[in-house]
Amino acid sequence: MIADAIHPDDRERAHQAIEALRAIGPAGGEYAAEFRTIGPSDASRDGLRFAAVCSSTNRGEAVSPSRYRCRYHQRERALERATFLDDAGTLLSSSLDYRSSLGKLVRLAVPRLADWCVAAVVTEGGEIELFEVAHSDPPKVAQARLLLQKYPLDLKSSPRIARVLCSREAELDAVVTDEMIADSAQDEEHLRMLRDLGLHSSLLVPLLAHDRRDRFIGLFHADSGRRFTRDDLVFVGDLARRAALAIENARSYRAAQMAVEKRDEFLSIASARAEDAARHPIASARAFWSAI
Repeated sequence: MIADAIHPDDRERAHQAIEALRAIGPAGGEYAAEFRTIGPSDASRDGLRFAAVCSSTNRGEAVSPSRYRCRYHQRERALERATFLDDAGTLLSSSLDYRSSLGKLVRLAVPRLADWCVAAVVTEGGEIELFEVAHSDPPKVAQARLLLQKYPLDLKSSPRIARVLCSREAELDAVVTDEMIADSAQDEEHLRMLRDLGLHSSLLVPLLAHDRRDRFIGLFHADSGRRFTRDDLVFVGDLARRAALAIENARSYRAAQMAVEKRDEFLSIASARAEDAARHPIASARAFWSAI
């Protein structure tokens, strides 16, 4: 029964919501309520998710149940994304090794945000070096790595990546067609390997920090049948900005740490020489005059 899916503490409120919606009927009016549901298939934490029922109708207009399902979906999605951002923030701040942190972020994104996720950097020579690639099926990861090893990416052969980095604007392909895949293939073997990945929706997002134009993440849907939307584009863009900031903070901290280490090393050498000069003033004087 539907009532069994409602959290026990919220069943009375859900019953009241249903009665209120029935009372609205053709008279028109507004009503809104929210309650929790629970079930083993729920994706959010602790098996809980939220459902919202609402109505805003004109006189004589029927109440549409589809509105309730839509609002329900939006509320659950918002909670899932808030949880993801919280988890991402924790792991990005857990290490000063930005490569390690970025790799963890890529693995966290699968399958919660995408079926595939990659992070890459462009070298000074224009070659695209892979940080990390993730898929829930390990053989698929090996398949992708083999593809990139046999057909390495660079900016000349990857105009879409070059465009994203140059413009600093993310790009969404809600539907990746076979024609698009064929256009990017170098030969028949390359085309076969690309098709085997099963990609049919993609997002490319630059990692924006200061004036850097050399890092990006890519997300792809394949086996799940999901497709990216404009809403996903905004969310992943926000995530990418947080990741880029964390990376730059880690790099800046490491650079400052190295500067302190060099300063301490210099002061240690200078202090040792000063102590030696104090113990052996004549020898130090001779060394000074010999040096000039």
